[in-house]
Amino acid sequence: MFCNIVQSEILYLFIPRDTYVERQPKETANDRNDRAIRVAAKWYKKHLEINQDDVELNERVQVVLLTNDRDNAEKAREDGINTFTSRKLVTKDLTIYSY
Repeated sequence: MFCNIVQSEILYLFIPRDTYVERQPKETANDRNDRAIRVAAKWYKKHLEINQDDVELNERVQVVLLTNDRDNAEKAREDGINTFTSRKLVTKDLTIYSY
């Protein structure tokens, strides 16, 4: 699942047709699901960037992957996806980490 935080609201969006991924040989179901979520987040980020060309950088909608899985977060950051943990969401420490 991925979310987009806009003025204290959370929007959940799923795009199954454009982001479907096959399970690879020897890949666990959990790893496949994590990869599918990253693919969806990357797709959403790409499409938001295309549609925000005329918006100031500090006012653009940011895609953030919410995960407590360190490996998933690391792979997401390698793909250019912003991440933070559920603890940060609950404590409202919404500093986006993008590496």
